[in-house]
Amino acid sequence: MVPIYIVPFLNLIAANRGNIPLVNLLYVLFQWFAWPLLGIFVAENLTLKAQKKLLWVYLLCISITALTTSYGCTLFPSASRAMANGDFAENETEVVSMYRSMNIGNFQYIYTSVLIIPLVLCLSNYHRKKICYLITALLLFTIYKTEYTTALLLSVISTLFLISPISKNAQVAKKWLVPILIITLLSLPLIGGIMNFIASEIGSEQISQRFSELSMSLHGQQLEEDSDFGTRLFLWSKSIKTFFENFFTGVYFTTDVNDTHKYIGGHSFILDSMARFGILGFLAIVWMFKRLYRIFILPYGKRPEYIYILTVFLLNIIQCMINTISIEFVFVFLIPLLMSVMPEKKVVLLNRHFQ
Repeated sequence: MVPIYIVPFLNLIAANRGNIPLVNLLYVLFQWFAWPLLGIFVAENLTLKAQKKLLWVYLLCISITALTTSYGCTLFPSASRAMANGDFAENETEVVSMYRSMNIGNFQYIYTSVLIIPLVLCLSNYHRKKICYLITALLLFTIYKTEYTTALLLSVISTLFLISPISKNAQVAKKWLVPILIITLLSLPLIGGIMNFIASEIGSEQISQRFSELSMSLHGQQLEEDSDFGTRLFLWSKSIKTFFENFFTGVYFTTDVNDTHKYIGGHSFILDSMARFGILGFLAIVWMFKRLYRIFILPYGKRPEYIYILTVFLLNIIQCMINTISIEFVFVFLIPLLMSVMPEKKVVLLNRHFQ
């Protein structure tokens, strides 16, 4: 378990300069470890029928939140994005509280949904296909309504790949992954043109603006510094520059806590961790992802479900690169639960790996 949570733990300590109250630290650790402990309990104590019910209860809960989020964002188009920032002005607190009372999903919910969609598509091959497709469509629509452009792109691309004939054969799909990536890189100008067309046709002003910025970037055009994508590029480059300039030590041990924003972009879980802790941060990140893959992905390498959970793994890496979150509970709880209800299941014994 230590490698999986080592980077989030280091970032937690760094954010508080080691002065986090013991009660708060224990509460955070409880939140982290509750999911794998629950996974162990479910795997060892619940029957197959009970595990199926638990999985469908979870999908029901996330679907209800998708409905309330879609409705809430229809009434208040920027509600979910407004909840992404934890530091609210005094006059915004009541508004955000209202959004929460309406059960509108926030940033964490939306990017968790991106990882859940491939798992729902995997489930559709064995259980209640129509319902699974309905949940997938609902989650995609919800992501669209919340106007998280990156989440929408990732979820649409992964969905199209997983419903294509290529994904039906895990070995064939693995062989196609690298060629698809190469073709995508060579086709960036064409993709930019497609995004420019989408930007002119789509109804959401936020998404249209971001598609337009992506199109300009892919065509090599200069972005305005205050544009959303231009700002992200600046923040990512700041962390990359800091990492190479402080390769061995990072800035955590050499910089005052009030000055870290001068060196860390604050918009990438991976890049910010590398800038903060230098080579130690980089090695910790590699250790974390390697452990996640070895425990929760690799054991299913010869199963037809492998391509789905590998997609989740790759999506999580991308999200960690471009955003500040890392969603471990999908791996330590949801994937083992899903695989336990698959035909000819090969259950990963969580407690063996966590010892």
